[in-house]
Amino acid sequence: MLNSNEKEILNVIQDKEYMNCINANPNDIETAINLGIKEVTELEKIVQIAFENKESFMDLSKRLGGHNESFSEKYPDSNYFDLNYKSLLITVKEKLDKNNNSMGFSVMKSDVYIYPDNISSIAADEICILNLDQNINFEKIKNELENEEKVEEINEEECEIQK
Repeated sequence: MLNSNEKEILNVIQDKEYMNCINANPNDIETAINLGIKEVTELEKIVQIAFENKESFMDLSKRLGGHNESFSEKYPDSNYFDLNYKSLLITVKEKLDKNNNSMGFSVMKSDVYIYPDNISSIAADEICILNLDQNINFEKIKNELENEEKVEEINEEECEIQK
């Protein structure tokens, strides 16, 4: 059984119009997602170093080009900003204690938008929105694609027999 990430990726691969638009194949999608995951890890290191060096969250947002910021306006237990980082659209969060002191910065992995920038020069909508706290098993996706192809072949053979 596929998890929600794997279903999302399978849907993208099956979307022939989108795949043609970005001139990609299933292996390209896997490559783009794996590169996106590496970019998240890279960003996590940047954010952690900024916190360790006592950089203010607002300064970090400015340095990285953050947007859609919320600095203690709606959520008094945290600050956040969205960030376009390489092929990602992702949220960075600062956890605050009761006295409004920073308890750390983190990259939110629950809704990561991965764009085809790593595999295509064509500007397009995101490949998918993934929860990177959840595993992705590309073998399961490939097996599902193979199973669907076999079903299609069987259906085509049945149509030929009926003629």
